[in-house]
Amino acid sequence: MAQKSKTFEERLLEYSSEDKLKAAKQLLKHQAIKCVYRSGVNTVSALAVSAGGTTYELTLHPGEVPECECTCHDRSTALCEHAVALIMYYSKYSTPWVPEVEEQSKYAGLRYEPLSKLGGNNRDNYKSYLTIEANSVFPHVPSKWENAVFSVKIHTREREYLGNKSNLQQLYFDKTLTVLVRLSDFSLQDQQIIRFLAVNGEPDGANILLNSEGAAEFFHCLIGFERFTRNGKLLYIRGESSEAVLLRHKSGEGMITYSPGVRINGSKLLPISNAKVVTGRSGCWVGCAGEYFFVPARVDVGWL
Repeated sequence: MAQKSKTFEERLLEYSSEDKLKAAKQLLKHQAIKCVYRSGVNTVSALAVSAGGTTYELTLHPGEVPECECTCHDRSTALCEHAVALIMYYSKYSTPWVPEVEEQSKYAGLRYEPLSKLGGNNRDNYKSYLTIEANSVFPHVPSKWENAVFSVKIHTREREYLGNKSNLQQLYFDKTLTVLVRLSDFSLQDQQIIRFLAVNGEPDGANILLNSEGAAEFFHCLIGFERFTRNGKLLYIRGESSEAVLLRHKSGEGMITYSPGVRINGSKLLPISNAKVVTGRSGCWVGCAGEYFFVPARVDVGWL
């Protein structure tokens, strides 16, 4: 028979006594606990004022067995009534210091996999990988007629396959391509790229098309990806935080000019007068010398 879980008060009695629990309730009834505040990591301090006006200072440390330092100098091994009152007071406004066992929540639509299986999905050695070549310039503004053209190839230890729309859909939805190539043979980032292109890409013979907004969304899948090229040169999509700024230039003759730019990680400044811009739904990617930075749409992207 399963053991009945203990109540909050029963757990407090394990660390104190029945008399001190009653005294703690009286302290709370007369609002004796004053000035409760966090004084450190997992540490709470407070003042307790007795009926006679004496003030006690408390510092509580939670854990499997709560510990408390109180200026009442209670010499017993149990928690004093001031500490018990502080635990009860704090439990009204936060998670109780005495931990309770909670059942795992279940949410509809989520697949629950054992941790060992999930951990095995993210490893260092994979049998297959993708390479991506940008075959066109990226459209800078949303357009019904202009598209970014991508050529995707699937590499295994034995062969190389064309990553056209049909093959990527088969690989993603059926989990295999021919007998040898499985979706689980790819890294988690490669799997996300396959998913994105299989769902959102448009077929163009052996290539895949994405409009400007689709290309901007696709770039989020390519952050840190090291096999994305254009004309044989690596295009690197960076994940650093960036923002649009106005750069101030002062010439030797004392003239001041202004130009739009990007500030990266709050410090590095990048002029964008000759930059490539790929506009998305919620911001844009700004590229310079083969590196692209995402600028969230905190300003009108047309300003860039």
